[in-house]
Amino acid sequence: MDKVKFFAIFLPVLIGLAFLFRILVPIVIATVVICIITMVLFGKKNNNGFFRKFQAATPTKFVCLECGYYHNENTCPKCGSKIKKYSTKP
Repeated sequence: MDKVKFFAIFLPVLIGLAFLFRILVPIVIATVVICIITMVLFGKKNNNGFFRKFQAATPTKFVCLECGYYHNENTCPKCGSKIKKYSTKP
């Protein structure tokens, strides 16, 4: 009688869990795959996506707005000005 009660209680629970996993696992896998594909596509398109941080770091370049000198420092070594902007040119 104990085995009958055990199966009467846990068999529906196990069947319910099986259906739950059957529904949720593909959804989770699909979500992860879609996220990875999106990160790869946007990373290649904009060149600043998720995988950008795994690339070699390039030194930050600034251009002085007073004299136009390219440098990596807080103040311009040529004229001493602190007015600068980020530059993508070398």
